[in-house]
Amino acid sequence: MRRFFLRRVITSLLMVLLTTVFVFALSRAAGDPRYLYLNEYTTTEVWEQWGEAMGLNRPYYIQYLSWLGDALRFDFGDSQAQKRPALELILNRAPATIRLSAAAFVFALLVGVPLGVLSAVKRSSMGDYLGRGFALLGQSAPPFALGIALIYIFAVGLGWLPTGRQDHGIRSYILPAVTLGWYPAAGLLRLIRSSLLEVLDSEYVKMARAKGVRNFAIVWKHALRNALIAPLTYSSLLLAGFVTGALLVETVFSWPGLGQLGFQAVGHNDFALMVAVVVLTGAIFITANLVADLLYAYLDPRIRLS
Repeated sequence: MRRFFLRRVITSLLMVLLTTVFVFALSRAAGDPRYLYLNEYTTTEVWEQWGEAMGLNRPYYIQYLSWLGDALRFDFGDSQAQKRPALELILNRAPATIRLSAAAFVFALLVGVPLGVLSAVKRSSMGDYLGRGFALLGQSAPPFALGIALIYIFAVGLGWLPTGRQDHGIRSYILPAVTLGWYPAAGLLRLIRSSLLEVLDSEYVKMARAKGVRNFAIVWKHALRNALIAPLTYSSLLLAGFVTGALLVETVFSWPGLGQLGFQAVGHNDFALMVAVVVLTGAIFITANLVADLLYAYLDPRIRLS
């Protein structure tokens, strides 16, 4: 187990390093960063001072090592548009996105897992058809269209819920969380259904039924655990995707999170802020993948020996 853990940690660290190389290379491929600050008052002396301050007069590998050293200290520079440290802006927006992501993740688990189990256990029944219909709707409807439809029905038409933001307490989380969590819940439902159907047809499940083990224990204690490998991968990456990929949902509901911050950074060509968001996004995905690998080893000891 220790060797397995060390291999996965070293691989993850190498992936983070490759991510920084990729991000730095793209930033330089886009052109001279000084052009982002250029205006009609810029003189040749100021241009040269910028180049010296940014280290652009040094070789690329020296520039990368200097930038990497700053990034390891979480110093990504100042936002050009807002004149504040990029990390400070991210930390200010992160809590709103994390809370929304947690609410969407809970919705996906509470809906996707039970419906997936029900759909597998009651195959070809009305419950199975309803579950698959829920999954089909969730995977076919674009999040922005679903969000607008939910706002029109429950906020504008019925007046039951607010349209978003965080001004109405927990009620303001319902519509954006459902919008963000419906597609993942549909994917989780389909994965659990297919995995569980395969396990329920295995020999040891038939043996348990022949021995008189209760159906509830067979499904929830034995079969579901062995069917969780594929859904576990999906779930771990889901949480990372919620944190980093809520751009459309945050835009529809005017949610002041990282998605809107990244969109604003792209719109203003805010180099430092864009790089900070991309690097932290990559680190979150790689960490989620590492957690999934470790959970694999816990659920299936054979993975540790392969």
